[in-house]
Amino acid sequence: TLRDNEKKYRKIIDASIDLIIHLNEEGKFTFLSRACEALLGFKAREMKNKSFFDYVHPDEKTRVRKELFAKHGELELCQITCQFLCKSGEFVILETNFNVIKDSRGKKVKEIIGISRDVTEKQLDEAVEEDPFLDDKLQLIDQLELPVIIVQPGIGRILKSNPLGEELFALNKRQKKPVL
Repeated sequence: TLRDNEKKYRKIIDASIDLIIHLNEEGKFTFLSRACEALLGFKAREMKNKSFFDYVHPDEKTRVRKELFAKHGELELCQITCQFLCKSGEFVILETNFNVIKDSRGKKVKEIIGISRDVTEKQLDEAVEEDPFLDDKLQLIDQLELPVIIVQPGIGRILKSNPLGEELFALNKRQKKPVL
């Protein structure tokens, strides 16, 4: 029955570690799966009815909006990678596969379904692969007698800090962010 199918698909969505979202034609959230809290720190109800673009890093909003809404004329499926705001104030890099659903004439966007995955660590790993000595360089900063903090450009995520840097900037070691 329809109700049984609904329950089955709800269980699948709830079990996903990827964030599943539904946006209306304006790009506002109408649904967010439970993975929202684990991935971003927000409860789904905190983001519902807010614009997807409110959470996109300011430097990337124009590009992401253009890619999402410009592509719908040619492609119904697109993949967009962007920095996305977490409740903690940090940004993660999300890779989202979008399915843009159009009206019966295929002209106007009716709704957008997206499946997002945090690829921040993957991108950091790729940076290390591009510079095989990066990991060694990062380990050397512990030996410096100056406070050092290395921040990922654009995201503001602290990649590495030495003990003097952590002390000087009052970093919370577990969260690796300044304590205010």
